[in-house]
Amino acid sequence: MSSKTFNILAAIAALLSIYSFVVAGDQPVANFEFKAGRKLIPSIDTGRLSSIEVEGWGMKTVLTKLGENFVVSNRNNYPASVEAYSELVRSVLKTSCDEEITGDASKHDDLWVNWPSGRNHRVRFLDAEGQELIGVIIGNTIDDKIQGHYVRLTNSDVVYRSDNTLSVNSDPLVYLDKRLVPCEIAEIARVELSDGQTSFAIEQLPDGNKYLRGVPPNMMAAGAAFANTLIRAPSFAFEDFAPRAEKAGLSYDHEFRVVLRDNLAYELSSAEDGEEFWVVTRAKYFGGVGADLNQDSSAEEIKRALDLRAAFQQEKVYNAQHSAFAYRVHPRFAFFLRQKLSSLIVPKPRGK
Repeated sequence: MSSKTFNILAAIAALLSIYSFVVAGDQPVANFEFKAGRKLIPSIDTGRLSSIEVEGWGMKTVLTKLGENFVVSNRNNYPASVEAYSELVRSVLKTSCDEEITGDASKHDDLWVNWPSGRNHRVRFLDAEGQELIGVIIGNTIDDKIQGHYVRLTNSDVVYRSDNTLSVNSDPLVYLDKRLVPCEIAEIARVELSDGQTSFAIEQLPDGNKYLRGVPPNMMAAGAAFANTLIRAPSFAFEDFAPRAEKAGLSYDHEFRVVLRDNLAYELSSAEDGEEFWVVTRAKYFGGVGADLNQDSSAEEIKRALDLRAAFQQEKVYNAQHSAFAYRVHPRFAFFLRQKLSSLIVPKPRGK
């Protein structure tokens, strides 16, 4: 638990560091004397920033600030991926002016910096009233170039060539935090699987060795492939989601339980719906909050107590995020979520 918590805090800290050098100011306009390499956006009023709109190619994403993080407000206020919106902000802020192309608005169509257009993106930083603090239009990759874009500010007709590769995507799904099991492999004590008739488990010892449990006496593991079911658990992610009530009629008949060493478990129940697979999930904390700490507590005791308390809080955070939704997962993840014991074992040789 501690490593995950630190990773999240580190990601947020990285985002804040990005903003730290962007000082408050009026919306910039392209009226400065041209200097190759200058940043297109010298400042953003971060104190007034309330939301970010990314639009283009027939799609739109609205990222709205909620506390210290962002949510995708046009997708049920689902929590946004820190990594995804950090990359968006980084790309916009590194937009450079490497050549001044034109100040003639009639040329915008030819350079794909008109709006709206089928070959560009518009990114707008907005305040709480929906007023634009600053906006940029980023054209498609320049023809015959591996990288680089034509760009302009939304309040200016001046177009520049930026030689940076700018990663901008307007698909809301790109900005969702899609992880279903937010942990590291080393944090897993075991995974437990059941289809209502057969149950088995894959145990991981602290040294990393893995064992298949629940094998009938006359059978044995068919090699080490069973370990992949545990190893893949932290990579489980959804492709799309829907209100859980809309998928309540499905038969969630396969259970996949990831038990961590800090007394927290992630329980994923999967259902087959034609060619699709849907998952509902919850977290369950099943231990105490650790021993009371005092001045004689060892560093190991302190770490253990903090990890358990973080796990206790994680149960609430996770369930608040996931309890209202059902998630569609790719068949490659459903394969592991619905793994059968019979596919992992073979008969023991005679005499053994």
